[in-house]
Amino acid sequence: MPPVSRYRLSAAQVEKLSQRLVTAALLTRDRAGLTSFFDSVLTATEKVMLGKRLLIALLLHQGLSYAEISRTLGVGETTIAGVGNRWQRENKHVQSILDQLNKEEKMRETLSDIQRGLQKFTSKLPRYAGRRRWRFLNPSY
Repeated sequence: MPPVSRYRLSAAQVEKLSQRLVTAALLTRDRAGLTSFFDSVLTATEKVMLGKRLLIALLLHQGLSYAEISRTLGVGETTIAGVGNRWQRENKHVQSILDQLNKEEKMRETLSDIQRGLQKFTSKLPRYAGRRRWRFLNPSY
């Protein structure tokens, strides 16, 4: 998780910053503008975190179990529970967004792409422990 400043903000300041972020995003008129805005405001790690949280909400909405989501996205069940709890609190608005996203995107294809990517990544990891487990990276070792 990216570091948060050690200087704490009050709840009112956090709310004001959140509202400004939403307003700035709403001022963009098209997908390219919004993409450019998020590219300039968010780091790659933050985009991945937000994307995973959105996928968690979509997968919970589709009825997948915590274990399936955890295995597929490589996130902990605590993260899934947190997203699920927030999703349930804001259910009215989030529900309609998730419904629209489910219609707009082919979630199963996206999910299978992610699974293939994770499998490809994990297949390159060493299968055993010990001093020479990383030898495949440098055979002269």
